[in-house]
Amino acid sequence: MPLPPDEPVVMGRLAGPYGVRGFARVQVYTESIDSLLDFDEWLVGRQGRWESRKVVEASVHGDALVVRFDGIDTPEAARTLRGSDVAIRRGDLPAPGAGEVYWVDLVG
Repeated sequence: MPLPPDEPVVMGRLAGPYGVRGFARVQVYTESIDSLLDFDEWLVGRQGRWESRKVVEASVHGDALVVRFDGIDTPEAARTLRGSDVAIRRGDLPAPGAGEVYWVDLVG
């Protein structure tokens, strides 16, 4: 049974600052490294406390993503997000194709 539409689905983790303009490196947990690029807002949080963050810029960089959020303009600000999970609300994810499921829907 799929999760409720408002339930966050963890898609990665912020690994720390990248560069000098407030970008953060994202360790992605999804099959396609660029799948988070489809979303303009991400949920960022720790221990179940989520905050919606608007994505200003994001791109694939090697085996990770780099992202800059609205209001995060320095490496010091990006560093405060290190270790935070990145999630998308279940209802915002595209419907799985025929014969496909999201791993999170198999839990339980």
